[in-house]
Amino acid sequence: MRRKRNLKAASSFATLIGDYLRAGSYFVRHARSIAFLVVLGLLASGFAVLQPWPLKLLVDTLSGEPDAWMRWAGIDPKQHPELLIVIASVAAFLAYALASLVEIVLSYGWMKAGQKMVYDIAADLYGKLQQRSLAHHHEGALGDSLNRLFGDSWSLYTISYTLLTVPLQHILTIAIVGVIAWQIDPTLALIALGAVPVATVMSYILAQMLRRLSWQETKLTSAVMAFVQQTLSAIPLIQTFAATSRTQKIYRGFAAESVGIASRAALVNQTVLTLNTMTVALATSAVLLVGGARVLSGDITLGVLVVFLAYLKTVNSSVDASLTAMVKIIAANAGLRRVCEILDEGPGVVEARDALPYRKPAGSPGRIVFENVGFGYPGRPRVLEGVHLDIGPGETIALVGASGGGKSTLVSLIPRFFDPASGRVLLDGQDIRSLTLSTLRSQISVVLQEPFLMPMTIAENIAYDPRTYRRDEVIAAAIASGAHEFIRKLPEGYESIVGEHGANLSGGQRQLIAISRALLKDAPVLILDEPTSALDVQTEAEVMRGLQKLMAHRTTIIVAHRLSTIRSADRILLVQNGSVTQLSSLSDIESGLREAAIR
Repeated sequence: MRRKRNLKAASSFATLIGDYLRAGSYFVRHARSIAFLVVLGLLASGFAVLQPWPLKLLVDTLSGEPDAWMRWAGIDPKQHPELLIVIASVAAFLAYALASLVEIVLSYGWMKAGQKMVYDIAADLYGKLQQRSLAHHHEGALGDSLNRLFGDSWSLYTISYTLLTVPLQHILTIAIVGVIAWQIDPTLALIALGAVPVATVMSYILAQMLRRLSWQETKLTSAVMAFVQQTLSAIPLIQTFAATSRTQKIYRGFAAESVGIASRAALVNQTVLTLNTMTVALATSAVLLVGGARVLSGDITLGVLVVFLAYLKTVNSSVDASLTAMVKIIAANAGLRRVCEILDEGPGVVEARDALPYRKPAGSPGRIVFENVGFGYPGRPRVLEGVHLDIGPGETIALVGASGGGKSTLVSLIPRFFDPASGRVLLDGQDIRSLTLSTLRSQISVVLQEPFLMPMTIAENIAYDPRTYRRDEVIAAAIASGAHEFIRKLPEGYESIVGEHGANLSGGQRQLIAISRALLKDAPVLILDEPTSALDVQTEAEVMRGLQKLMAHRTTIIVAHRLSTIRSADRILLVQNGSVTQLSSLSDIESGLREAAIR
């Protein structure tokens, strides 16, 4: 059992080191700014050490023991006491003013550099989330991804700021104070600084509890965001079933759990601070006791005791800041780990190093061949096994079968949303894994059951492609699909902004925009994944007219549950039990239609 725990601890430590190495790569991008800020932090430490000395000057001089430099300067405080007060007050003001000025610059500089680092890692995370295999998107909640992007990415700022500024600056302050205090009086120095290691060890032990709580809090926050995102996307369903009270109860359950974690974290935090305060209070009492006795015996001056008491306050503040920083860093490790989980994740689809651009054949393009293709989602039985299929250029085939039988999976292999576990897919005689993703996908248009529209203008949604299209080309595509009539009646026409998910358009209008987009792309391969299953009969007929124009002279694969959408197919294939079977006889087609539950 102990060996297992040791292995787990070693693995966790190795993971933490890996996360910090990745975080360090973002520090390097802003190395100049960070180096400048570190130097300012060291300067701030120097000003903090100087702050009690004007008071020592005043106390010692008034008690009849002037500093050596005053004697050297020929200043007699008994003849010019007002000069002594002016010197001490000006020195104290300058020490505090310069320290405050440095702190302002530090605060501004760290916020600027820190935010740049956060947006760097967030941009990389955003890019990685877009490149992930669709299998990850099906398995993970959108709310969790949003929390990693907008919440966990800030852990880099917390770590960079607290790690490079707070501990460095305050540990240096404690070290300088220790050296000076030792030169003045070793005994009082040991008493004053003895609290530091005690408070550090106790705080570190408690901080391990906080690390577990932080991980729980981060996971809970993601769960809450995912739940809220899912429920707010299903408002009609919730209102139809009067489920508001039920979802509210679930949300309150999340809130109660969050309160419990936050309360325990606050208790640990306060315990850390209390332990530190108590140890420093004990050290202060000891310094007063021993230092007072040494002042009475004449071993040290009253000014020295004042300096030590001031240094105790400085040490207390530095230890507080350092321990709080340690707690914050340990808590932020959970967020950094969640970001690195995505950044370290291997891509679901990898472009080969020697990938070549798609090469258009001499004849008609669009031939698709599946050779002994097998595929299965992680942790589940294979949905495809040993699939052989040859689709000729310009041919239209329809895939039917029960839900979950593998129809959508089969067509998703063509644009490499997934890669087959076995076998290969060829486009015009070229293994699609040997092609660059951009040129492969430029040959394929997809129209889905739920068209994805972005919150931008209708013209921009139609021309949603890296290539630049002229306005007349966009309008021509809309006219060909049948979308132009309803678009021109909108108040802003093609400049009308599409609401989230196209909420301000009907289902048929959204689908016509998606068809216009596919027409404009003008790719030789067309995939239609249940494009009319969510439409009524009248709207379906309107959309089908646009689809017929889109399908002309293109290799088309239709996934359908309606007879009306597959009547024009050259072949009808039944996808069942991992295999693909052509339906040729009337009885086979009728059986396949029943299997697919086509109306």
